[in-house]
Amino acid sequence: MTDKIFADWAERNKTPIADVMAEFLPQRGEVLEIASGSGQHVVHFAQRFAQLNWQPTDILADRVASINAYRADTDCHNIHPARQLDARQAGPDWANGSYQAVVIVNVFHLITTPDTRAILRNAAQALAPGGMLFIYGPFMRGGELTSAGDQDFDQRIRSETPDAGYKDDFDMIDWIQEEWLDMRLVAEMPANNLMLVAAKP
Repeated sequence: MTDKIFADWAERNKTPIADVMAEFLPQRGEVLEIASGSGQHVVHFAQRFAQLNWQPTDILADRVASINAYRADTDCHNIHPARQLDARQAGPDWANGSYQAVVIVNVFHLITTPDTRAILRNAAQALAPGGMLFIYGPFMRGGELTSAGDQDFDQRIRSETPDAGYKDDFDMIDWIQEEWLDMRLVAEMPANNLMLVAAKP
């Protein structure tokens, strides 16, 4: 029995995300992925950007097992073993200014606003000067949900976790800038998602 978890959406969006990241990633260094999920993303990223070392993480033990199962099936030598991490909690072992990039995919609509802001604050602290923050996911546009699918998904999330749900794109930009990061890109992506890219001065 395999520990691998397969996510259709991860398979669909890994290439578009990597295409945007390719414009901003450095030539070398360490990259942290927060909430890596199944592990499909980090394997794809590590294969495409072989000059970088990738540190996958997740808060859930079964996701960490899945990531490590994907890692074991690749010949990539630039993926560190996945570690269990609650990114809401800063620590000297990771939020310490040592990463050239931090990647966060499909997280913020599933959690509360205070948790979102805590992760943004810790991600900013994890970045070295000149480091890049990449955020991908579904967001409101100017306070509005712009598709029927997004409206349904947001309603389902809020029915399970009332304080969670889609965040507004303008709020996200404000919160990122309040962590002293400079916005570099806000890009429309497939399936009505957004890519937000910011840099640490």
